[in-house]
Amino acid sequence: MALSNAEVRRAYVKIAAVVMGLTAVLNVVGLWWLWYVPLEQPAELGIGGILWRAAATLVIFLLGPLLVVMTMNIVFPMFNATAFFAGLRSVSPQRAAELTAQQGLPLRRGIYVSIVRLARFLLWSGVAFGVSFIPLVGPVLSPIMQLHVSAMTLGWELLDPYFDKLGLNYASQRRFVARHRAGLLGFGAPYALVFAVPLVGPLCFGLAQAATALFVVDLLEARPPPQADGKGPPS
Repeated sequence: MALSNAEVRRAYVKIAAVVMGLTAVLNVVGLWWLWYVPLEQPAELGIGGILWRAAATLVIFLLGPLLVVMTMNIVFPMFNATAFFAGLRSVSPQRAAELTAQQGLPLRRGIYVSIVRLARFLLWSGVAFGVSFIPLVGPVLSPIMQLHVSAMTLGWELLDPYFDKLGLNYASQRRFVARHRAGLLGFGAPYALVFAVPLVGPLCFGLAQAATALFVVDLLEARPPPQADGKGPPS
């Protein structure tokens, strides 16, 4: 659907170029620090050290693309809105017109929500990275934790244009995400894994953002949409 729509393709190309370039830089810096800055070489650290570095590498690959996307959305508000509304217009033109007509969150509040979401992501990613130091189980648990954190945060980030137009503050967004945890995890986890593929993965972000429109129409709006007064959708 996304590739067959000219508007989605144009939005996708712009987003993909930025995300791919910045993610490549971030991954290179992270891997350089992980493998070359310490004095010890991997072979001298034993199996435990090699497993730890392998787990940390996976965490870096999972963290990098999402960190870039979230930062870009703060520096350039509505960065991901173009692809989302292009996708929404292709699946539900009436709903796209209704949402774009709404004023949404003030710019300052929207940026604040994005900053808090980024801080939350960094905090939980730090916890996941810290788990990697636990002997034996750490290198296994850490990537799993980071995948969960990345999947939930990615689903939340992809919904940012939708939440913004609905005028939801951070507390309302958090309640909404909690109610739809299973759906967001199922939607975000495959994309988080794809994004972790070096160079190729970040190219998919624009398509994922457009696909979010289908996720909204087919799943989230099957129930009454959330309200802007902070109370969230009726149960």
